Amino acid sequence: AYKLRGLTQACLDLPVNLTLKSVDLSISSLPSEMLHDSRRTLVVIEGMLMYLDEANVVDLMRDQVLELSTKSVSLIFSYMVRWTEGRSGFRPSSWLVDRWLSWRAEPFKWTMAPQALPPWLLALGFELLEQSEPPFRRDFASLSGCLRGENLVKCQVIKPQSVQNVVSG
Repeated sequence: AYKLRGLTQACLDLPVNLTLKSVDLSISSLPSEMLHDSRRTLVVIEGMLMYLDEANVVDLMRDQVLELSTKSVSLIFSYMVRWTEGRSGFRPSSWLVDRWLSWRAEPFKWTMAPQALPPWLLALGFELLEQSEPPFRRDFASLSGCLRGENLVKCQVIKPQSVQNVVSG
């Protein structure tokens, strides 16, 4: 409901083939009707993976998203950055945000250093197309107070023929 409201408030023309599915991927799988559709598919997993442990993230991507690979599949997801000193979280750091996350029992379980992401995705069968950090729009770049730490990623499933080319060099 939040995503649809945001898209509508942004005055975007929503395509007729857009289907929004709200799924708690920590307890459910991707909707089965997505697995048997021959149309191109974009899966968006935003604001969620950081709350799963890495094994669950790998299972989700390898066992669910890759099952969609009978057609053209792209994936957009967000993740929390693991900073060079090993911590994760938003920058500039705020004790208020840290306390709120603790109070909500929402610790960041899966984080990754941005430079480690491309080989990690490749090992799972995905090609990194783009990785972005806030601010995501140039017209917001001058705004102060922009929190860094949650990056956006666009990738696509590597087709078996492409994987063969990567493996053979």
